[in-house]
Amino acid sequence: MATAPTAGQVVGDLNDPEYINWYKTNRALNITIDVLRPVCLTEIQTFHNSLLRKHTNASCGKPCTHNDIVARSKWGSWSLSCPNKVCSEWLPDIVKARTSKSTRLNWQNSDFSQWQTQPWQLAKVYMDHGQDTACINSADTDAAGIAQLLINFKQFKSIMDTTKVDAVSFFLLVRRIRNDLMHSDNMKVKATDLTTYVQRMVDLLEDPTTLLQDPAAKRAVAEIKLIETTPVEVNDTSFLAQERTVWKTHLASLSADNKERILKLVTSNCELNKRLQNLEGEVKQQVKDVEERLNEKTDEVKQQVKDVEERLNVKTDKMKGRFIIALMFSRCGFHYYTFVN
Repeated sequence: MATAPTAGQVVGDLNDPEYINWYKTNRALNITIDVLRPVCLTEIQTFHNSLLRKHTNASCGKPCTHNDIVARSKWGSWSLSCPNKVCSEWLPDIVKARTSKSTRLNWQNSDFSQWQTQPWQLAKVYMDHGQDTACINSADTDAAGIAQLLINFKQFKSIMDTTKVDAVSFFLLVRRIRNDLMHSDNMKVKATDLTTYVQRMVDLLEDPTTLLQDPAAKRAVAEIKLIETTPVEVNDTSFLAQERTVWKTHLASLSADNKERILKLVTSNCELNKRLQNLEGEVKQQVKDVEERLNEKTDEVKQQVKDVEERLNVKTDKMKGRFIIALMFSRCGFHYYTFVN
């Protein structure tokens, strides 16, 4: 995970061409995301309006939360018991709008009480953990959140051509670029990678279905190409200001990543504790079952011993009787075995 450098390291980085490439790629990515934000907002607002027309009930007065959702299967079949039947009516449509059945939805990102009034609360469901209280609208959403929304909300696949570049979605490439930058330990990008990254972002911004004729996208393409080819003057005031902006965005994304990792660790820990509790319960039950079976066997053995003792007692009584008879006859001069036979 990348960490903020010291003042001395910054000076060294500014003289490193690969750090400059890292900075240029960050700027290009931020410009690309700024173009995509209004596109995302427009589609989410359209989706939100369709739900408002379909579900005319008043806003939920409870309000419901992600804790009220019951997962029916590991692939995300959810149900929600809403007292006013508002959230429970919206939920199936939100689920249907994901890209595929394997797409993970993060309900804890969203404030259900604002579903009827804030369209972006629906958008956050399609993003990873961490896009909650600080992510109020598209402007507050970082590159990771925008990329995840583009990937996980299926409407974007119908308004943009995402079949280029070896059949890999442009949106996946945007996320990959973002992750490469955010998770770079040395904050360096090779010249060949810079060229590749820039070309991928230009290809996306020149998408023939939606963005090719968009004025903001055209300006962004021109600016990104200029950033790639223009040498950077490290002492230039504008560069230093832009670098601070890049670092601010970079550190905010790192913070979001850390929060997501922590949430995943906490979730994993909770799941592990739950499995351990279940295992402990299973072991206790197995021990109890074994004890019961042992008790049953003990009772059986005791009964068998008792039966044997009783049979032995009967045999002993018979033997005693025979012995007395034999003794009496022997005193009378008769042989016992002859008498018995």
